[in-house]
Amino acid sequence: MLTCSKMKEAEEPPPLTMQLVSVELPGLFDDYGEPVTSAAIEVIDADIGAIVSKAKAKPQPLRGRWQKIGLEAAQQLTVGGPVNLTDWHTACGMRGMKKSTRYEVLESLKLLDEFLIDENRICPISR
Repeated sequence: MLTCSKMKEAEEPPPLTMQLVSVELPGLFDDYGEPVTSAAIEVIDADIGAIVSKAKAKPQPLRGRWQKIGLEAAQQLTVGGPVNLTDWHTACGMRGMKKSTRYEVLESLKLLDEFLIDENRICPISR
């Protein structure tokens, strides 16, 4: 059984029950003419409904410190409309966010459906 005991910045997924099974590798035979086998994982029991509903659910609010800082910077900068992505990077850098972290945060922001983000700009989505 695969269970999650700790999850950073996301909701814990439902448990999965699996077993190891032997499978034949098509077209491969050993020196004696016997089929070559390998191990594979077979899911025995999973709450498929919970997995599907989580996949279809609206993205969760950002929970990490840097994600919140990046979101606040984007919200403040885009009050008047689209802004250059460089301005967002500068604002996050002034708050102590490393450059490598900024790219991870941008990916999180893209999931929120609050902004359109491309390689040059951040545009608020009006609702």
